[in-house]
Amino acid sequence: MKKKNILFLFPLLVVGLLLTSCKVDDNTDPTDGDSTSDVSDVYYSVTFDLNYQDAPSGPSAQTITKGQLVTKPTPDPTRDGYDFTFWSKNMYGSSEWLFDVDVVDEDLTLYASWTPVVPVQKTYYVQIPTYWTSDGGVAGVYIWEDDEHRVADWPGQLINHVSDRLYSCEVPDEYSNFIFVRLSPSGEDWGAKTIDLSKAMAGAHNLYTINEDIVWGDPGCSGVWSTYNA
Repeated sequence: MKKKNILFLFPLLVVGLLLTSCKVDDNTDPTDGDSTSDVSDVYYSVTFDLNYQDAPSGPSAQTITKGQLVTKPTPDPTRDGYDFTFWSKNMYGSSEWLFDVDVVDEDLTLYASWTPVVPVQKTYYVQIPTYWTSDGGVAGVYIWEDDEHRVADWPGQLINHVSDRLYSCEVPDEYSNFIFVRLSPSGEDWGAKTIDLSKAMAGAHNLYTINEDIVWGDPGCSGVWSTYNA
């Protein structure tokens, strides 16, 4: 009887040993020999410099992942007397940063590039009344934008004599107000002027014909706007 029990238990013992030898070690890393470690993203700082003396702060700095694009700041910056051209890789404006192409691989500063504005000038004409021509009187113009932005001291400057009683002058785009003035041939004020005029008042017209009614001093001579084609 004992011999039969031993014969019965022997196969079970063999199977148990086989299972034990096949058991995976819990401390074994299944990825050993075939693992890759995560590399943290690298970030760089991109700052913006308006690139002129006493300029205010530029657009907010951006933190950009290495190899990624910079977001173009909007709106474009502004500066009196200049047009914004582009953001440059250097302060000389010789290398434009292409926001849809250039990628970041280091901390960097982008500099605003500027182009001076050349004022556009509009030509205006004035036909002075007969009495303005007495004593050899001619026409001049006084131009201004505000109290701090004037072309010249009163009474302004002599303007071009076109023909007969017709004169012309150019008003730079940066100015919007003007008065035609009766002057001596040397530029002295001879006591007659128009009411305050402006580009807005003229609209698409460029010829102001002063009425023949005699008016000295304030409130100034009135007239009508029309169009003169030189």
